[in-house]
Amino acid sequence: MDHLVLYRKYRPQTFAEIVGQEHVVKTLQNSLAQNKIAHAYLLAGPRGSGKTTIARILSKSANCANLSRIQEMNSVDKLSVRRSPRLAEAIGEAQVGEGEQDVPCNSCANCLEFNAGRSLDLIEIDAASNRGIDEIKNLRENVRFGPSSGRYKVYLIDEAHMLTKEAFNAFLKTLEEPPAHAIFILATTEAHRLPATIISRTQRFDFKRLSAPELEHRLKIVSNKENIQIEPEALRLIAHEADGSARDAEGMLGQVIAIGENKITLDQTEEVLGLFSNRKIKEFVGFLAAQDSVGALTWLHKTVEHGYDVNQFLKSLNHYLRKMMLVSLSPDLALKIKNELAEEDYKIMASQVQKFSTPFVVSLISGFSEAKKKLDYYPLPQMAVEVALINLLSYRPTPTIDSNLVEDSAIKISNDKLLISKQIQNSNVSKPVAISPDSNTLDLIQSKWAEIIKEVQPHNHSLSGFLLGMKPKEATASSLILTTKYSFHRDRLSDLKNKKIIEDAVHKVVGLRLVLSCVLEK
Repeated sequence: MDHLVLYRKYRPQTFAEIVGQEHVVKTLQNSLAQNKIAHAYLLAGPRGSGKTTIARILSKSANCANLSRIQEMNSVDKLSVRRSPRLAEAIGEAQVGEGEQDVPCNSCANCLEFNAGRSLDLIEIDAASNRGIDEIKNLRENVRFGPSSGRYKVYLIDEAHMLTKEAFNAFLKTLEEPPAHAIFILATTEAHRLPATIISRTQRFDFKRLSAPELEHRLKIVSNKENIQIEPEALRLIAHEADGSARDAEGMLGQVIAIGENKITLDQTEEVLGLFSNRKIKEFVGFLAAQDSVGALTWLHKTVEHGYDVNQFLKSLNHYLRKMMLVSLSPDLALKIKNELAEEDYKIMASQVQKFSTPFVVSLISGFSEAKKKLDYYPLPQMAVEVALINLLSYRPTPTIDSNLVEDSAIKISNDKLLISKQIQNSNVSKPVAISPDSNTLDLIQSKWAEIIKEVQPHNHSLSGFLLGMKPKEATASSLILTTKYSFHRDRLSDLKNKKIIEDAVHKVVGLRLVLSCVLEK
């Protein structure tokens, strides 16, 4: 067993060892105990979610020696038990030995044969390589023969969606009316590719993608069995990177254990697997918060020089930005993210969230996702990230930063004095000085507002969308003040390029050259 990979070495042998999929486990256990075993099952769900494992446990349980005894006890008429105390007492005395109630028991001859892979009553068919009509014809011939030692002969067809149309048609009649001793289990990651006629003849179970906490719990069990100490942050990193697959998670854990250390750190895990923890990604996001494109590019170059994969970096970065977006949206979502992260990591993320507007985080996710698609377009993969980074930071307006955030170490950069002075100037500009409103000019602007927006649209489509939610508030012969409910919209209009587009549109439609400013609605 020592030479086996972890996901095979510690494959669950009982329903109790299954992590997640409680809805499937409970239903199957009840059907076994009540002797309501279906003749055909369809197990559908993402890879690594436990479909084949549960199929094998179900097969073993159906042939377990303990099952017959439990079914006999459960088949006793409950009404007769209530009417006859002696019968109830007899049944109670029959329930001896706690282990005798376990299904599968993993101790009877049938269970031991299943565990050793020697059972003749479980026939596994890989539909990916045995997908034609000839293989199904052979199955139809063999299904007539009864089990060798147990009660049922189980046929497990893995990757069932790979069967050809002709093979499904040949299999249809057998699946609909199989012999009493036969059980068919179809496992697939793409249930939508199975014909409706096949699905309707099975009892379907949809498996869910395993959550990161469930995978982390499973990894902890496996690492304890291997007598390996590994930092919780390292297990959490693997669990998140596995993307719901227990097989992938245990495979990565085995790769980390292979370095031969009894105590494994987060840094070692990152280096061996080429992954990026929240601790590493937060450094890059810190440069984004400070609008320090040079620092971000330097960090990126060092990372690439150390052999890290750019594609993996973008994947981890967008996962991190997604968490930031959710934290910024509502306290309930923030609590959910807090439960997924280490306390220190969450504190850092929460402080970074204050430096971004939610729409800008969304634009970062969109921009870096687009860069991920274009990695092959450039001579060097990191060039896609560099271009996206410069574009995103170049067009981002200076955020309004209060004094507490300015003191934060993450935002102290070499040009912070210049940044703060610009903010002070902008804040002074955004506060209108005493002016003499011109009602005629304002009425003219309001009447032509739709035309102005239409004029802006060819130059900047998203900017015209922002203007739909804004209102002309005051106007003079030389200035125009707009109001908005959102600070992000106000910040976009403070950009000189955007201001010029709107001012030119006003001049073209109305004939007046007005200086534009924007304030928040009170």
